[in-house]
Amino acid sequence: MSEADEAEIRAVLVSFFDAMGAWEADCKRLHYQIKNGEVAGDDKFERITAGFMEVFERFCVLTGKPPKRTFPPDNFVSYYPLKPTYGADLEKIETVEIAGNKANALTQTTPPLLQRYRYELQRGADGWRIKDNRKVLRTDGKFQAADL
Repeated sequence: MSEADEAEIRAVLVSFFDAMGAWEADCKRLHYQIKNGEVAGDDKFERITAGFMEVFERFCVLTGKPPKRTFPPDNFVSYYPLKPTYGADLEKIETVEIAGNKANALTQTTPPLLQRYRYELQRGADGWRIKDNRKVLRTDGKFQAADL
């Protein structure tokens, strides 16, 4: 494992966490602007999806398939909690393991969430990118799929 690769992976994840936190804040702001009548909400799902796709395309492995995350129209508010769920201050990288062009990073979120996640990354021509298959560690010690 190269120290440069580990540093790049950590930088990619931290930047991804911060970009997702900014996206969550934008979604929350949009929710309240719509609720307060400041902006029309006709295109809210297109706007939140477009914002997510900007982050996804910047940091994730692009396979030609849509991301696994979905945005149910009847549950708009649940995606935008009062406090962000992403951010470099909210999720710390514990370990990084690299094998060739693939890597796994284990993270720990801060209270109140206290979740452990495993991110898989892949090195391509443009550097390290996150695969769309984050996993959360369950109480039984097994990992389960958790959308980005």
